[in-house]
Amino acid sequence: MTCLTRRVRLALVLLTGAAALAGASCGSSKVPVYPVRGQVLYQGKPAEGALVIFHPTSGAIPPGAPMLPNGRVQADGSFTLTTYTDNDGAPAGEYVVVILWPSGGTEGDEESSGSHDRLQGRYGDVARSPIKREVQPGENVLEPIQLK
Repeated sequence: MTCLTRRVRLALVLLTGAAALAGASCGSSKVPVYPVRGQVLYQGKPAEGALVIFHPTSGAIPPGAPMLPNGRVQADGSFTLTTYTDNDGAPAGEYVVVILWPSGGTEGDEESSGSHDRLQGRYGDVARSPIKREVQPGENVLEPIQLK
């Protein structure tokens, strides 16, 4: 099992557990979310297939959310965020952005394909990621994320 695979699995376990706790303690209440669109480019080209995860700087997962706001980068480099339902957006606030970009194999088949993070973990840790973005009430079109 590769380091990235272990890291992704651990992140999913932590997200699922935290979401379950949030749902159990808060019932069906939801924080309002706002549409968020952005773009991820690596050396000027679309980072197709990269996973973009927004971590609130407050550290709190939105009540009732099944996961942190996240999105998958499309062929043109664009992404939209999902918190509760597909492409609904994210709560207003400040975020540290984590990006994981597996290579090889198909989505969900990272272990058998020997995939690794094309970005070598530079943006895969919330404590080290230099990428910050803010979501405000209303439509959000974020400044493109330029990766090196």
